[in-house]
Amino acid sequence: HQWRDHFEKHEQAQRDESPQIDLEESKKIISSGETQEKLLLSFQILKTKDPRALPLLLSSIESEKDPFVLSAYAKALGAVGDGSDEVWSTMQKLMKHQDSRVRANTIEALDKVEDDLVWPILVPMLQDSDNRVKANTIRSLLKRNVEGAQDLVAKLAYSSKQSRRESALFCMSKANAPWCSPILQNMLDKESIDELVQEECRQLALVGQKECISLLAVLSDQASAWRQMHLEKTLSTLCNRFSVSDEECEELKLAHLSNVRPQAAEAVADLSVSRWEVEVEPEEGSDESPLLPLWLAAISVLVLLVFLGFLLKSTAQP
Repeated sequence: HQWRDHFEKHEQAQRDESPQIDLEESKKIISSGETQEKLLLSFQILKTKDPRALPLLLSSIESEKDPFVLSAYAKALGAVGDGSDEVWSTMQKLMKHQDSRVRANTIEALDKVEDDLVWPILVPMLQDSDNRVKANTIRSLLKRNVEGAQDLVAKLAYSSKQSRRESALFCMSKANAPWCSPILQNMLDKESIDELVQEECRQLALVGQKECISLLAVLSDQASAWRQMHLEKTLSTLCNRFSVSDEECEELKLAHLSNVRPQAAEAVADLSVSRWEVEVEPEEGSDESPLLPLWLAAISVLVLLVFLGFLLKSTAQP
């Protein structure tokens, strides 16, 4: 009930057309210690972008202990920050906070700061242990057109880990650019998770190029009914966009089948990412062990020999 009341207040704040916050009321909220009220205040600052809230926000960040509230304040700081040394210093402290939500939200806040000096402090965050922090960092680098950012997305996309592929899809959904098409095409060609297939189809429908049509046609013929529904919807969208007739679509499909890995593999090469190397490189935390079957086979043979020896010894006794 408390959270329901909180979000009802948030919706009311969204409907409020006032371009400013109530400073006196905001000070009371900060001093009250009520988490829900503090979150509501951060939403109001985000909405109004009232610059008068900056000093209050900076002082609140210094004293706040709740990481959930602090992560909301970090986003609000991005909306009203003025690029001063104090704001930059506060943001850099938040990027080193022990809570991953705070770090991730601070990077999102930096997205709102149009400053070429931002990206050098983003690059070290690529080594962060949290997947969302990494994804937000890559997305921010993409927004700033930093060289190599697209390659980072491709490496995530061709990972065997679902969480990394999800991060790649998150980054590409924000980029919404034609360069995403070959990466999405390669992901779709190998994807085993139905939910990710749906998202890959959705994004391909938005940014897919004509080269995707042949692969979609082939996959649609081989897919389950659920996947086929999404594949055919995307295929129809792209055929309409590029004015491809049913006959031409069939020709593209046949051409694809005669050339096992079509244009998508070439597009990956253009990104300077070796799809094969990415797949075979052992990833941190991977449970795969190619030697395990050999050990199991050796142990099985040993047990069998011991059993046979015991059986022969038993039959040899008078």
